Amino acid sequence: MSHMNKDHAHNMRDYLMYYCGVDRGMIGCAQMVELDDAGMTIVADGAEARSTRYHVPFTPPLHNLEGIRPRVIEMAHTAAKALRPNDPLPGGAH
Repeated sequence: MSHMNKDHAHNMRDYLMYYCGVDRGMIGCAQMVELDDAGMTIVADGAEARSTRYHVPFTPPLHNLEGIRPRVIEMAHTAAKALRPNDPLPGGAH
């Protein structure tokens, strides 16, 4: 998780915007705080310094934790492509 928070903060924002419908203006800083076979929990500090927890589910849920990395990468690419359809696919979520 520390790798994701340090090197892929942009993906945390994308997950919240695409999978949770959070407006970009409501996301200041976003950090992954939990990760399991059902999904990830991201805390976002937004307007007025309020922190909100969001659950981003894995659909379908994973059967074991070994599948997390490829799923998170796939979800990052899906979100980026949907949010920025004219941009080249980022190499960012590894």
